[in-house]
Amino acid sequence: MQNTFKSLSNLLFPQTCIGCAKLGSNLCRDCAIQIHTPALLTTRINLLVFAGTRFSPLASQLILAAKEDNNRAAREILANSATRALGYAMRKLMINSEGSNLVLVPIPSRNSINRSRGFLHTMALAKLIVASSQMPTIQIINCLEHSRKVTDQSTLNNQERLRNMAGAIIVKDHVRIPISDRTKVFLLDDLVTTGSTANAAKTALEARGIGVLGVIASCAS
Repeated sequence: MQNTFKSLSNLLFPQTCIGCAKLGSNLCRDCAIQIHTPALLTTRINLLVFAGTRFSPLASQLILAAKEDNNRAAREILANSATRALGYAMRKLMINSEGSNLVLVPIPSRNSINRSRGFLHTMALAKLIVASSQMPTIQIINCLEHSRKVTDQSTLNNQERLRNMAGAIIVKDHVRIPISDRTKVFLLDDLVTTGSTANAAKTALEARGIGVLGVIASCAS
């Protein structure tokens, strides 16, 4: 019965590639090749950024589908990319997963955006990373929030973005992050461009005495 329903559903609502709309699957072979690239390391404002792939029109489509349409398939692709980035970060920083307590801290969207969407995109992304990862100890701590309104970053240059985000992210008062020598803290986001938002998040954590090793991102420009 379940297989019959699935076949009927595919006939009525055939799967199309999120990237190019080709019929057949959520991500066609050509688009999969584009997005499944080796992880990379870059820096933004003295912050290490480990990204699963480079930003591209395809990555942009996946991010929009996950954020604005709450498309689970798109989010799973982004999570797979971020998982590659996390594995690369572990190797690059020589972190032993069995002897470390990994902490992912999602970088929050603006409060108004979260309310309009009705879900927390980076939290959902983090949960998929944990579910798919083979690393035994990964903790998600949703401890950051925006403390004030900020301007839409898309119209701002690098310096304007830094000023716009300065002090705009804080650690929630009621959240405590247990820190030890074994704790390895990474920020998490789907996309890092100038790094202004990630820098604000890092500054907020450091003000509480929490060191940040870098950012795990699905993609980076």
